[in-house]
Amino acid sequence: MCAPTAAQYAALAALNTGFENGFAEVKYMRDKYNERRQYLVSRLNAMGLTCFEPRGAFYAFPCVKSTGLDGEAFAYALLDAKNVAVVPGGAFGESGKDFIRISYAYSIEAIKKALDLIEEFLNERKYLKKAKIKGILFRIPFLLVKITIFGTYHLQTYIG
Repeated sequence: MCAPTAAQYAALAALNTGFENGFAEVKYMRDKYNERRQYLVSRLNAMGLTCFEPRGAFYAFPCVKSTGLDGEAFAYALLDAKNVAVVPGGAFGESGKDFIRISYAYSIEAIKKALDLIEEFLNERKYLKKAKIKGILFRIPFLLVKITIFGTYHLQTYIG
């Protein structure tokens, strides 16, 4: 079976245009993906989510083990708390269970917003961990009541 004629003509036009301008559009897009990749990896590492720079796909694969969650638990908690979707690394095999996959095939603005929300999520988790160490926590829907060893009460908004 042959490729459809329309697709063949489209490919020919793309190649001819590419040769005429030195594949400027391809270089531009490659530079944009590189910018997004570097930004994503540097922000993830700054948040404490170890991530190596990917070299062939549009995805980063940070380790979330430092959060105390595996990839699946992290992905569901992040989606529930911040409406940010990532893919649990375990979907790619047992060795990926402590990782998540994040695509950077989005605009830099969307990536920045998602990373800001991920950072908020991580900071909220750190606060809750510290609060659990300092006192006793009781969960009431949308409210977190903390009783410290000194008997003072702290009420804070809590989502989750």
